[in-house]
Amino acid sequence: MRESEADRQNLKRRSFLASAILLPFGLAGCGFLEPTAAVQPVPADADSYPVKITSSYGDISVPFEPKRIVALDSASADSLLALDIVPVGMSNSGIQSNGASPWFDFTLNGRPGPDLLDSSKTLPLDQIKNLKPDLILAVNSSISRQDYGDLSKIALVLAPPGKPMNTDWKTTMTLVGQALGRAQKATQLIKEIADSVDQAIGNYPALKGTTVTYFRASAAPGADLSVFGLSSNPLQVLTELGLELAPSVKNASKVGAVLDPSSGPQLYQWPRDKSAELSSDVAVISLAASEVAVMKDGDLLNTVPAYRLKRGVIVDSASNGFALENASVLSMRWIVRNLVSEIAKVAYLSKK
Repeated sequence: MRESEADRQNLKRRSFLASAILLPFGLAGCGFLEPTAAVQPVPADADSYPVKITSSYGDISVPFEPKRIVALDSASADSLLALDIVPVGMSNSGIQSNGASPWFDFTLNGRPGPDLLDSSKTLPLDQIKNLKPDLILAVNSSISRQDYGDLSKIALVLAPPGKPMNTDWKTTMTLVGQALGRAQKATQLIKEIADSVDQAIGNYPALKGTTVTYFRASAAPGADLSVFGLSSNPLQVLTELGLELAPSVKNASKVGAVLDPSSGPQLYQWPRDKSAELSSDVAVISLAASEVAVMKDGDLLNTVPAYRLKRGVIVDSASNGFALENASVLSMRWIVRNLVSEIAKVAYLSKK
């Protein structure tokens, strides 16, 4: 019997959805697919020191290879661990009981972990001082100029190169690699991730040209949406995956007030009564796991056009959402293997 055009289209659609689940990154929730090999320490590049690095709060000159490093943001800690160096201390991410992310735990591979710093309210200066660091990494942190001054009394501080919590994963990896005398290894790691992203785009062509928004939502009564701006980490990652910024995101600064302008990231308060104006082909929505059941069928999300049309991707704020918002070499591996296929499915459906 001759196959009709409708039959062929349906077959293509079923084949895509199946491949989005099975090939090759779509094993959602599995994390990294292969066990890590025995750790092989990466030596510093020859003639690496001294090295001068510029940040938003001033230049630093690292005279020798640092041995005791504290990381004040997860992207810095991830970048350090990607170089097979375990920090002596790092800020508690709060997303797991042990204070680390799943991708950090995996890469740690059973080695003793760092001391955890509780910087949720104020910088734990005494705790940091007691760790006797010779370098403090804060490349994607929210530290202020005052914080920088206080920390500089303890050790050299590598601050964000631009606005707080807005440093992209490639820049973070590059700066950490320079400070640790491992610029070549940092470049290699960046290329490996960039290649895996290119492969993902090739496997899922529906990603290319699909417009996207990324925002946080909350079940708190009367809560507005928190929309991430053009230069934020989530949107930088999503555009690297081939997606395009929705016009509504480009207008976010005109619609809502800037949230936390001094401490980042680039985030706008989008009034809930204007949620119907947050248009895009695909919406990626960060929710706390405990609020998903309440929010997914609620009025607020169902006024967002893409979500109402079944083109929304809900990400756990303590997993995929955290990976996007605190992008690093390690979290990018996680995103490619755990999130890309899910976004690709709704991107495909948006073109039907």
